[in-house]
Amino acid sequence: MKFKIYLEPLIELFFSNLDWGHKKLRFLGRIPIFRKKGFDKKHVRNLLDYTSEDINFLTKPLSLIGQIKEEGFSSKLSISPSMLGHIRKYILITPFVSRQTGKGEYYLDLENLKKPDKGYIYSIFNPHLKDLKIRNFAVKQVKPIADAYLGADSVILNSQIWVTFPDEKSTYNPDFGFHYDIDDYRFLKLFVYLSDVDKDSGPHEIIRGSHLGNSFFRFFNRRLIEPLPKSLKNDVRVILGKAGEGFFEDTICYHKGARPKKPRLMFQLEFALNNNNKR
Repeated sequence: MKFKIYLEPLIELFFSNLDWGHKKLRFLGRIPIFRKKGFDKKHVRNLLDYTSEDINFLTKPLSLIGQIKEEGFSSKLSISPSMLGHIRKYILITPFVSRQTGKGEYYLDLENLKKPDKGYIYSIFNPHLKDLKIRNFAVKQVKPIADAYLGADSVILNSQIWVTFPDEKSTYNPDFGFHYDIDDYRFLKLFVYLSDVDKDSGPHEIIRGSHLGNSFFRFFNRRLIEPLPKSLKNDVRVILGKAGEGFFEDTICYHKGARPKKPRLMFQLEFALNNNNKR
């Protein structure tokens, strides 16, 4: 298992079916210097005029950008009750598919979440492409934050609503293991809990500051096998929250959704420099 994880960058570069542009991204995106090119500070200055109707921050947006740069994630925020209610209503009329098979049309009862089939993760992909209010929320209220952090006129790479159920196993599962993403050279995600999340609900966990690493170890270890080294374990932060609460995160830092004992419902928006979904 560990040997395969160590060889992942070379396997992707030489043996995967990805096109060359995506292979290059997956390889060079592990190296910090390639993630810093072309940053434009004008997008940070644009935040001076930023206002939001549906996001409530605990800190000023400019300070929030500083938090993400230093810690890898922001302090907690919340979306408005009307936005939360709209997303939950959208879920009621939209089918989920199994993340494991990519198939199915499953409608879920939010008041009584039960696993509809053998899989344990079910998703609604890209609701921003189908629902105008979600798209306007993404473009008008979330994108300015992403632009400032990424230093670019960013694009919506994807959005997703998903529910994670207990997988009823105890062996290693990469879906619940620490890892970092390489979705572009720079990218940023907004996560919002759509259900109350306590320690048994598979809370999101982040290794604080791990996006700043510039080491040989990090290059060859996109995934971590637990128990973690003490140097990393001491920086793990567990994010609990009520429905409607969320945070921004640069998921180039090590993170995971913990293995849940009861269902967790999540909303995600991701912004990047390029629309790599076209590859």
